[in-house]
Amino acid sequence: MSREMITNRQSGFTLTEVLASMVLIGAAMTPVLHALVNAQVTGTRAQRATQAIFCAERKIEDVRAELLESFSTDVSTMSEALANGIICNVSEAADGNLLKIVKVEAGYDENRNGALDADEIVAVLDTKVSDRM
Repeated sequence: MSREMITNRQSGFTLTEVLASMVLIGAAMTPVLHALVNAQVTGTRAQRATQAIFCAERKIEDVRAELLESFSTDVSTMSEALANGIICNVSEAADGNLLKIVKVEAGYDENRNGALDADEIVAVLDTKVSDRM
């Protein structure tokens, strides 16, 4: 009878062993998945910041060209959509009669309200443009 018990016994893992191994694997994977999610979020923010900087540079060059053509033009705009959710604000201030200081703020509209809020600004560029009399 003991010989039958030995030959009929099946090899494998018990349910308890399988569940314990699943718990251990799950516990080990949690920090790895957390790190992957953080890397994805950081990469997305970096990509948006880079896009905002390029858009701000392009916008400030457009504004400079416009002021060089017609210095009396008012170039101030608020919440102008540029590309891929990037929004910019352009403000100008006169420094005497012959000089304008132009500031471009750009960022990603994270809350999708169509306006660039203070916490969404990632790039601020300033330039000075003089009148060519």
